[in-house]
Amino acid sequence: MRADTYIGMAISNVIAFFIILDTAASLHLHGVTDIQTATQAAEALRPLAGELTFLLFSLGIIGTELLAVPILAGSAAYALAEALKWPIGID
Repeated sequence: MRADTYIGMAISNVIAFFIILDTAASLHLHGVTDIQTATQAAEALRPLAGELTFLLFSLGIIGTELLAVPILAGSAAYALAEALKWPIGID
């Protein structure tokens, strides 16, 4: 891998860490310290989103799924090509 790839991955991980940290601090401030279900996670957004809580949560889940689709398709294609002994490459 190239060095700029590692730098990009590091930056995205640092951003993700601070998003998680900020979310945890905000939820803790509002007394939300134990989330066990998706419904509780959506309700935890109520101080931020108000009545649009479930819409915001739904958009986040759908966005996450849309990001996963190309990765799953690529990994399945890579596995199939490897199983059939076809030439494999990202190029």
